[in-house]
Amino acid sequence: MTKEIQILGTGCPKCKKLAENAEAAAKEAGIEF
Repeated sequence: MTKEIQILGTGCPKCKKLAENAEAAAKEAGIEF
């Protein structure tokens, strides 16, 4: 099952960092997205 992870924001550095952290956490947990 594929999950969809969306980061809704304006593209500021905090949003970009959140996206990086979310991707890293998903990979670490073995979640396909």
